[in-house]
Order: sequence, then structure tokens, then C-alpha cells
Amino acid sequence: EDLIVGVTSFFSKNNLNELKANGFINDDIEKNAYLLREKVLIIDNTDLWNISSLRNSSEWLDIFKLADELKIKLHEKWSDEEIQYLKTMS
Repeated sequence: EDLIVGVTSFFSKNNLNELKANGFINDDIEKNAYLLREKVLIIDNTDLWNISSLRNSSEWLDIFKLADELKIKLHEKWSDEEIQYLKTMS
């Protein structure tokens, strides 16, 4: 539940545009975050939304790879300390 709520709200086009406009993310991060959102929404409410599929399906593997790539890109832009500070700015 947390995943689908977070992806739907935090990775919405409006939020990503605002983050990019304020210099928090770049074009590449914006595009990948939106792609991650789309991939998750495609499998929401399907038979892939279960533990077995989570462990075995290529769709979930693609989602995990994309999430890992986003994490790397964010850590290239921001240090751990900066990320922790940014989390407090909600």
C-alpha cells in the first residue's frame, strides 16, 4: 500500500516538475522517476501484485533496477547529509 500511494503522489508529474524547477532533480531523474511511476501503476491491481511475482517477475525486476538507478543518480547529486536535511523540509 505504501508503495502505490508514494509512487502515485510523490512521483506525479506536478511534483516532479516542481522538484526540477527548484533544482532538486535534473531532467534524467525526472524522466526516470516518472517511468518508475508508470511501471508500478501498470501492475497495480494485477496478478503481479503478490509476493511470488515480486520475487520472480521481470516486471518487478525492471522496477527494482530503475529504483536502484534513481537512488544512484540522487546520491550523485546529493550527499547523505543533504538528503537527510531535504527530508526535513516537508
